[in-house]
Amino acid sequence: MAYLQLLTDDSWYYDTLATGALQEIKKSLGNPPYLQEIKKILPFPDGKTIKENLGNPSIAFMSPEKLLNSSVLIVKTLPKTKMGGVKSTQQEKYYEDINSEIYNKFGITVSEPKTTFKDLGGFNIPKSDMLRTKEYITKGLIQKNLSIFLGVSRSGKSFFAECLAGELGYKLIMLDLGIIMCDANPSKKLDDFFYYLENIDNYVLLIDEIEKAADPSSGVAMAKVVIGKLLTIFNNFNSESGFKIKSNFVIATANNITDLLNKNPEFINRFGLKYFVGYPTKSDFIDICNYYIKKMRVRGILGDDIYNVSSSLYAKCEIPILSSASQHTRFGKYAAGEIKELMSNLLLYCQIQEDELFCDTAILQKVVDIQKPQIYFAQRGVINTIQAARIANFREVD
Repeated sequence: MAYLQLLTDDSWYYDTLATGALQEIKKSLGNPPYLQEIKKILPFPDGKTIKENLGNPSIAFMSPEKLLNSSVLIVKTLPKTKMGGVKSTQQEKYYEDINSEIYNKFGITVSEPKTTFKDLGGFNIPKSDMLRTKEYITKGLIQKNLSIFLGVSRSGKSFFAECLAGELGYKLIMLDLGIIMCDANPSKKLDDFFYYLENIDNYVLLIDEIEKAADPSSGVAMAKVVIGKLLTIFNNFNSESGFKIKSNFVIATANNITDLLNKNPEFINRFGLKYFVGYPTKSDFIDICNYYIKKMRVRGILGDDIYNVSSSLYAKCEIPILSSASQHTRFGKYAAGEIKELMSNLLLYCQIQEDELFCDTAILQKVVDIQKPQIYFAQRGVINTIQAARIANFREVD
């Protein structure tokens, strides 16, 4: 009996059908078993056409919308054919920005980053671990590439995911769990998203600030549902009963997981790779400052000057350390992401001399005084983050 519908809004499938090249469609889908007996696909069928052909096992239907009752027809969703399964043929042809559509549908945005590991200082351990994990998954030695980065705000956690995607030429998919939480049925919405993800090739999935949605102390009953659902999904990746993410990367970031550790410690343990990202050491701080000084073409100061001025102005703001191994290490007072913002503000105060930007120590001191680091007013939060990393045995990133 013909109870198969192929669900797609990609014009390539319909154009290919029009040329009679059914085998091309089968080939593009990897010759799935459910199409083996199909000799003909009827596009855009009306009710009468469906009823007339339900008795024919060699016929399937194709439409961009579900036909009849979904319990009558078995519906197979076909992957989009462009941008690794993200765009349809017509969307690419007419330069359509698909992000509004998929954000409203799933709470995600997709980009193709140009930043690479060359733009990222440090993070050598995660770089090596994740690429090796990808290789081991390909060989069938392990099941999934799932990691979490815990760290102070603006420490470069999300930037790592961006650079990893750019380094490999992958797409960066950012999932907003807040949109999922606002849905009438978050569990189904998560399922729908990961079903959608199965048809996409070569990506880094970033779930930013995961603790804000999966917060057991928020008072929102649905948070517990989301935590339970994510636990199941993470645990079953690439298993017979789970979603197939292949060797692609799933990276979560968090700033504060104290409540999760107290009430749902098993949630954090779902992540095979756990990293803590703190403040840059003195040498890294200076290198990052010099990078932006060179990039922004500012004369008159060096990274050492920024380190010395900020260390002097905020001498009372001590940077908490994760382990005793770092007790003699000196750190910058700004997180890596804060340095970029500091330098952007510095440009507004620079003098223009012979069409070049110039900054002296007096200008620098004024800007550093105005642009106070987060450690100045959020030290308690930083301490909580580091304590949580210590309790859950996060590995420190240099």
